[in-house]
Amino acid sequence: MISASDSHIRYRIIGKAPVSNHQGDIFLTVSADNSKKTTLKYKIKFEGPLWLPDFILKFVVGRDINNAMKKLAGHFA
Repeated sequence: MISASDSHIRYRIIGKAPVSNHQGDIFLTVSADNSKKTTLKYKIKFEGPLWLPDFILKFVVGRDINNAMKKLAGHFA
Protein backbone atom coordinates (compact mmCIF):
# COMPACT_ATOMS: atom_id res chain seq x y z
CA MET A 1 0.00 0.00 0.00
CA ILE A 2 1.25 3.47 -0.79
CA SER A 3 -1.20 5.58 1.23
CA ALA A 4 -4.57 5.50 2.96
CA SER A 5 -6.99 7.95 4.53
CA ASP A 6 -10.69 7.94 5.40
CA SER A 7 -11.58 8.82 1.81
CA HIS A 8 -8.75 7.50 -0.39
CA ILE A 9 -6.66 4.35 -0.67
CA ARG A 10 -3.78 4.14 -3.13
CA TYR A 11 -1.97 0.88 -3.70
CA ARG A 12 0.59 -0.59 -6.07
CA ILE A 13 1.17 -4.21 -6.99
CA ILE A 14 4.74 -5.03 -7.88
CA GLY A 15 5.32 -7.81 -10.36
CA LYS A 16 5.14 -8.59 -14.04
CA ALA A 17 2.29 -11.10 -14.25
CA PRO A 18 -0.51 -11.13 -15.17
CA VAL A 19 -0.14 -7.34 -15.60
CA SER A 20 2.66 -4.91 -14.77
CA ASN A 21 2.89 -1.39 -13.36
CA HIS A 22 -0.44 -1.87 -11.56
CA GLN A 23 -1.61 1.06 -9.45
CA GLY A 24 -5.07 1.48 -7.98
CA ASP A 25 -6.94 4.36 -6.38
CA ILE A 26 -10.11 3.82 -4.38
CA PHE A 27 -12.10 6.94 -3.51
CA LEU A 28 -14.92 6.86 -0.94
CA THR A 29 -17.45 9.70 -0.75
CA VAL A 30 -20.06 9.76 2.00
CA SER A 31 -23.48 11.07 0.96
CA ALA A 32 -24.14 14.63 2.13
CA ASP A 33 -27.88 13.99 2.60
CA ASN A 34 -27.38 11.85 5.72
CA SER A 35 -28.74 8.74 3.93
CA LYS A 36 -25.85 6.54 5.13
CA LYS A 37 -24.71 5.91 1.57
CA THR A 38 -21.12 5.84 0.37
CA THR A 39 -20.04 6.12 -3.24
CA LEU A 40 -17.00 4.10 -4.26
CA LYS A 41 -14.92 5.14 -7.27
CA TYR A 42 -12.21 2.68 -8.27
CA LYS A 43 -9.55 3.66 -10.78
CA ILE A 44 -6.77 1.33 -11.84
CA LYS A 45 -4.02 1.55 -14.38
CA PHE A 46 -1.64 -1.13 -15.54
CA GLU A 47 0.13 -2.53 -18.55
CA GLY A 48 -0.97 -5.80 -20.08
CA PRO A 49 1.09 -8.32 -22.01
CA LEU A 50 1.94 -7.26 -25.55
CA TRP A 51 0.18 -10.29 -27.05
CA LEU A 52 -3.18 -9.46 -25.40
CA PRO A 53 -5.29 -6.72 -27.06
CA ASP A 54 -6.19 -3.87 -24.70
CA PHE A 55 -9.94 -4.14 -25.35
CA ILE A 56 -9.98 -7.79 -24.23
CA LEU A 57 -8.01 -7.03 -21.08
CA LYS A 58 -10.30 -4.08 -20.31
CA PHE A 59 -13.37 -6.30 -20.74
CA VAL A 60 -12.05 -9.08 -18.47
CA VAL A 61 -10.86 -6.73 -15.72
CA GLY A 62 -14.07 -4.67 -15.91
CA ARG A 63 -16.22 -7.80 -15.63
CA ASP A 64 -14.26 -9.02 -12.61
CA ILE A 65 -14.54 -5.66 -10.85
CA ASN A 66 -18.29 -5.40 -11.57
CA ASN A 67 -18.85 -8.90 -10.16
CA ALA A 68 -16.82 -8.06 -7.06
CA MET A 69 -18.79 -4.84 -6.50
CA LYS A 70 -22.10 -6.72 -6.81
CA LYS A 71 -20.95 -9.21 -4.17
CA LEU A 72 -19.81 -6.38 -1.93
CA ALA A 73 -23.12 -4.55 -2.33
CA GLY A 74 -25.02 -7.76 -1.56
CA HIS A 75 -23.03 -8.19 1.62
CA PHE A 76 -24.15 -4.78 2.91
CA ALA A 77 -27.75 -4.90 1.62
